[in-house]
Amino acid sequence: MKISRIKLAKIIIDKINNTKDPKKVAREIAAYLLSSKRTNDFESLMRDVMSLRADQGITEVEIESANQLSADEQLRIKKLIQQVSKKTKDLIIKNTINPDLIGGFRINFAAKSELDLSVQSRINQFKHITNQGNI
Repeated sequence: MKISRIKLAKIIIDKINNTKDPKKVAREIAAYLLSSKRTNDFESLMRDVMSLRADQGITEVEIESANQLSADEQLRIKKLIQQVSKKTKDLIIKNTINPDLIGGFRINFAAKSELDLSVQSRINQFKHITNQGNI
C-alpha cells in the first residue's frame, strides 16, 4: 500500500523532531524512496515537509549573498523575515555565497517564493524601465 505524500511528510517531520542524527533520517528517507520507486516524489515531498513545518511556525529560508553576511546584517534580515512571515516562531537560515549577485541578497523561502534585493535585480528593473521609455 502506497503511503500518501502528506502522511509521509508528517512521518518525516516526526522523525526529524525526535532525532539527534538528521543524516540518519535523510538516509532512511532516501532508502524508502528508492525501495518504493518514488524518487520522483522527492521535491514535492520536501515542499510538503517545509509547508507543514511552516504551519508549525518553523520557517526555512536560504539567503544568497555576494559575500558572507555580518552578524548585524543577519539580524536585520531575520527581523525582516519575521515581519513578512508573522507566524514564524523558529527561523532556520542557510546562507550561501553567490558572487554573481554583485551585491545585496536574495531570500528564497521554502514555498518557492523569493525576495530579491540584489544589485543585479535592481539593475534589471532599471533596464526594464528604460526599455519601456519611462525615463
